[in-house]
Amino acid sequence: MIDDGLLRELLSRNARWAQSANIANFTQSDRPGEPPRILWIGCADSRVPESVITSSNPGEIFVHRNIANQVHLNDTNLLSLVQFAVNNLHVEHVIVVGHEDCGGVQACLPGQPPPDPPLGLHLEEWLKPLTLYAKVLPALQPPVGGNPLEILIRENVKLQVTNLSNMIQTLTLEGPHVHGWIYDVRNGRLRDVNDEDK
Repeated sequence: MIDDGLLRELLSRNARWAQSANIANFTQSDRPGEPPRILWIGCADSRVPESVITSSNPGEIFVHRNIANQVHLNDTNLLSLVQFAVNNLHVEHVIVVGHEDCGGVQACLPGQPPPDPPLGLHLEEWLKPLTLYAKVLPALQPPVGGNPLEILIRENVKLQVTNLSNMIQTLTLEGPHVHGWIYDVRNGRLRDVNDEDK
């Protein structure tokens, strides 16, 4: 094993957690396999750990994370995960979760100076649909009424909810409910984007 203090610390934390946690409660279920009722599609940002911010136990949330919580209809990783969650796990809710201060979304804002260091080919390609969307989004056309990053974060979540809803409709007639949430990294609170539109 590599002699790295950080990795040793992670293993040590895990040992303490496993010793103090009631592992039996995490693994019991009234049906075999995983019992999650929720599929969480969130950003890969390390400040948004879904089980921590929702105070959830292992087995409660089925998770997919990527940069800027994107739902690409050609992403076989996501497609297979959604198909499994809907058809096999029978999740009741799918939640797309963005977050304030998202670097991936910020990189897509029109008129921003290029990031330093540059994003790189794979990340640019990953964010291309959102970058193109941001260029034509009416709410981001001058004059912009509000914080452009906050606007694009909210509109991105709504766009991904639409993409995901369309994807799920191809899998089942009576699929799970699809929601859009935003996590505020400053105060630790989640909010529903639909509540903001009322």
